[in-house]
Amino acid sequence: MLLLPAAAILLGWLTALVFRWTTRPAALRSTGKRIYGHLLEFRLFFDEPALVWRAQLALLREQARFLGVLLPGILLLSLPSAWVMWQLDALYGHRPLSTGEAAVVTAQLSRALGPADRMELRGEGAVRVETPPVRIGQDRQVSWRIRASGSGKEGALDLQWNGRAFRKTVWVTTRLTPPLQALGMPKGDVESLEVDYPKTSAQWILWFALLSSATAALCLRWTVTGRRIMT
Repeated sequence: MLLLPAAAILLGWLTALVFRWTTRPAALRSTGKRIYGHLLEFRLFFDEPALVWRAQLALLREQARFLGVLLPGILLLSLPSAWVMWQLDALYGHRPLSTGEAAVVTAQLSRALGPADRMELRGEGAVRVETPPVRIGQDRQVSWRIRASGSGKEGALDLQWNGRAFRKTVWVTTRLTPPLQALGMPKGDVESLEVDYPKTSAQWILWFALLSSATAALCLRWTVTGRRIMT
């Protein structure tokens, strides 16, 4: 469970570092003051619709200017943040199969299946395959339904295709490991062998967002305060 707070703190520190070097603090402060001033106009001139309308337009312009100042940092952080969230979702957004629970396994192929292609999926350990393959030609996918048995905490799937073998671990009542796609899948006709694990509560996203935002705010405040002391 230490991975979630560690990732949140690291991403918060990285966010503070990126925004510290890609934004202009003076521009942010001046724009923020103008936004606050336009909000005050709503209360001061609430009985004058023309002034309130002009204040609303000015507020929209200042908000767009505020986002423009932040845009370089947002663009730089978008890809690292998406990668981190994808990895964490594999750990905390899904749970292992319970004993007796079913799931769908999908093989993503790099080419369409031909009439001569032969594909078979076999389960080992705590997993058994319940259905024959279902082919989805336009998406180059083949799916099966599997079920977790009570014979262990871990199972495996062996995919046989035209004499080639691919293996994937399936987790039953034990912790998942990211990513959900098969680790070490050799490049070739089979791009991935994916298990549709059940989803869990999205509460971890809230805690991650709160901790990373608090870390970023503290780091930004510390860097700004330190700079003022040095100058």
